[in-house]
Amino acid sequence: HEYLQTQNPPADFHLHVLPQIKHIIREALKAGKAKLEPLPDSVLQPFQVFGFDFLLDQDLKVWLLEINGSPASRELLLPDMSLGIITTAILPSF
Repeated sequence: HEYLQTQNPPADFHLHVLPQIKHIIREALKAGKAKLEPLPDSVLQPFQVFGFDFLLDQDLKVWLLEINGSPASRELLLPDMSLGIITTAILPSF
């Protein structure tokens, strides 16, 4: 966020950057949808955590660098991420 404030005029992450990130993620998931859906006769509803790496250029354009199927996570993020997975993906099934 600090870098965005150094721009002339200052840029807002939620207004200039986040919409691009969301669009890229949405398009990437749509492109891989057929490979991500469970088999038709499966009673299981599997899920996977993906890590998206982005670059931000000097014009504030977001570029997709890579998508990781097994992303490494900082330890401080794990409790919140684990709770989010349980709440979103597991508890609704019970």
